[in-house]
Amino acid sequence: TGADAQAMVTRLMQFDKNADGKLSKDELPERMQSVLERADTDKDGALSKEELTKFAQSQPTVRPGGPSERR
Repeated sequence: TGADAQAMVTRLMQFDKNADGKLSKDELPERMQSVLERADTDKDGALSKEELTKFAQSQPTVRPGGPSERR
């Protein structure tokens, strides 16, 4: 949902150490650097809020009891 995507963007933007409104590779934990590669649509080496929002909205949501939830 839109709220889920916005929450994801808000969480990720907490890594913006220099407060420039973008996430660069050196600001992201190693485990999250693949997000940069997949979501950096303008290929400038950083993720803007707009790129993060589009990426977050494209991700499937996990619903309780859904196929991705183990029982």
